Formats: sequence, C-alpha cells, structure tokens
Amino acid sequence: MGEDLRKGERVEKAVFFDLDGTLLDRKLSFARFAERQVERFRPRMASVNVDDWLDKAVELDHNGFTPRPELFERLVDHFALERGLGAELEADFQSRFGSECVAFDGAVEALAALATAGWRLGLITNGTVAMQVSKVKGLGIAHWFGALLISEAEGFRKPAIDIFQRGAERLGVEPSRCVHVGDSPDADVRGAINAGMRAIWVRDAFWKQPDEVDHIVDHVAEVPAVVAAWETSR
Repeated sequence: MGEDLRKGERVEKAVFFDLDGTLLDRKLSFARFAERQVERFRPRMASVNVDDWLDKAVELDHNGFTPRPELFERLVDHFALERGLGAELEADFQSRFGSECVAFDGAVEALAALATAGWRLGLITNGTVAMQVSKVKGLGIAHWFGALLISEAEGFRKPAIDIFQRGAERLGVEPSRCVHVGDSPDADVRGAINAGMRAIWVRDAFWKQPDEVDHIVDHVAEVPAVVAAWETSR
C-alpha cells in the first residue's frame, strides 16, 4: 500500500466502511422489522399471516432498492388492506427501522480491532441523513468513526470519487493509504478503486462478483486480518 517508509516515520492509514449490507445486516434487520410491524398494526391487519407478509415484504424490498412509498403501497395492494395504510406503514418504517437494526456478527469487534491496530475509521454511505444516522445510532457504532459521510449531506453518491476523496481528506489520510470495505461492486468497489483506494468486497449473493477488486471476504469480521497482512507485506 504505497511507498516504503523511512525508519521511524509514521504514516496514517484508514479503513472506510459502507453501512447497509456491510456492517449492518440489512436482510436480518428488515425481516425483523417487517415481522414486528405486522404485530404493531395487527388490529388493522387481522387477515394477514405474518410469514406471508414477511416473504412478500422481503421480495418487494429488493434489498432496499424499492422506494419506500412504493414498497408499502404494493404491500397494501397485495394483501387488500385499507387505503391509506401504506403511508402509515412507511412513516412507521422511517421512525423505527434504524432503532431495530442489527450488525453482522463480528462487525463491532472488527472496528475495535482496527482502531486498536492504529487504523483511522470512516463510514461512507448512500442515503438520507435522518435514516442513516438513525441506523448508526441504533447499532451503537458512531463513536468508532472519525468521519461519517452520507450522500444526502455531501451532495455526492457512491460511486462518485468525490465522496471517497472527501472522506480521506477528513481523516487526513492519503487515498493510497485508505481501504474501503463494501458489498456493492459498483458503489463501493469501483468507486473506491477509482478514487485511488484499495477495495475489499464483502461477498453477497445479491451482487455479481466485481471484475476488479483487491480482496474478497465472506464476512466483515475478516477485514482486520486482511489489512494486517497487507501491512506486513509492505
């Protein structure tokens, strides 16, 4: 990762993370939310079987890419529920989803291990400020990050190189000394590489494996060992 160091010289280094699908177990979080939502609205959804709702919600959610208003309106139509309920279900999602999110096993431990090893940490995520901040707070991981970049606030969405370069600037680390970890081959891997960073892809069956990537892991918990090996081999 970059040029050899002169003896005793300290060069800063950073690891940036994507949020959804990387640190945040979005599939499990959404499934848990959907199940709890049925129970909260049970008086108005008496005819709905929880398992049927869960299956359809996960299908229509399309890994979070279906716009929220469309998602809940389609669910209401599919289960022939009362008109207007979709807007209430969406409002419930906006207010509660972040607090009901869960991290992947080993994610928090990975952040701690990286920080202990001297890596500066940052988060780069697409989405709205309100929702993404609520997720970070819900996971209890905000204190690990020296830079938190959310596309709505920054005016750039991954894979734009600007948001990656801005992250490096905020942590005071050259892009060549930065690693970005994410599950999207386009937004995370391509964006980071184009910005001059190394990229680690977190394997996800939803996505096709990227053509160009520095390393592939099955779980975010593997990241500390990967970057430690890179440092050792420099």
